[in-house]
Formats: sequence, structure tokens, C-alpha cells
Amino acid sequence: MKKIMLSCILALISIQSYAYDGWSGDYVIQSVRVFPNSSVYIKMPGAANPGNCSDLTYLVLANADTESGKRLYTAIMSAFVSGKTVTLAFTGCAGGGTTGNRLIEQVWVK
Repeated sequence: MKKIMLSCILALISIQSYAYDGWSGDYVIQSVRVFPNSSVYIKMPGAANPGNCSDLTYLVLANADTESGKRLYTAIMSAFVSGKTVTLAFTGCAGGGTTGNRLIEQVWVK
């Protein structure tokens, strides 16, 4: 019984680690700004703010130097260069809580 309870708790924790605030809506990326600290800042006017982040100037991909970040960056640049519509999933704000820009978790190129 203890093993079943432990398995359920671990499953709930792992599900929460993939949770995100919500989606941006379908928009075209207006500009992309790349920084040497592996952050990528995107302007996408009209994007939703499901996490109520305080700074709406940019959308931030904070981990562009990781393997998953490189894949997200490639999708972002492909959409930007081709003018395709994207929908972004956000997970929190760059400064923690509701402080800072929206953090990009997923990229869906349409």
C-alpha cells in the first residue's frame, strides 16, 4: 500500500513539473533579440499574459544553450524568418512570481 501511495505522489509531482500558465494565442513574431547569456527575447504583440507577468515588453526563452532550448530557438527562428504564426506556452515570469517577462516553455509553429 505504501508503494502505491508513493507512486501516486511521485506521479503528481512529475505532472506538475510540466504545468504551464497558458498559451499566447496565434500571432506572428515581430522581432527576435539574442543575448550572449543564452537568453532570447521575442516581441509578439497581442500575446496573452496568463501568468500576469509585470513586464509585457518581451517574451523570454531563458535557456537557449540547453538541448531543449536549442530546439525551441530553432522553431522560433524558423517561424520568424518564414513569417509563420506561432503559439507559445508560458511557464512563469522571468523574475519569479509575477515579476518580469513571460517565460517560453513550448513553441508551436503553425
